[in-house]
Amino acid sequence: MPNQTTWLVQLASPPTESVMLGLGLDCILACGAFGQSVSVVLRDGAMALLDKNPASLDVDRDISRELHTLPLYDIDCLYIVDDDTNACNDDIPEDLQVYYIDHGQFHELLSNARHVLSF
Repeated sequence: MPNQTTWLVQLASPPTESVMLGLGLDCILACGAFGQSVSVVLRDGAMALLDKNPASLDVDRDISRELHTLPLYDIDCLYIVDDDTNACNDDIPEDLQVYYIDHGQFHELLSNARHVLSF
């Protein structure tokens, strides 16, 4: 796990809140586009974005598919806060390193980030 990051952006909203998740993803992509170090954390309801068929209503954006574009913005790491660190998901983007972390490790990431945003 990297020790320092400029931005830590956590996505915690469920897939049905696509506007909030879209803002978070836009922030993540902007950070990456401008060469900023950014850590992306999925937790709570946002972990459903990794489901093969996320429970989404009539939403404007498919955030789960857009997660696959993170490597294009030099974001190659995704943290998933889950106490069950043996959890596995088949729909994780192949180009991303995925770290399942517990709440203690999440708080360590928070303390090492210069800026923290939650969506």
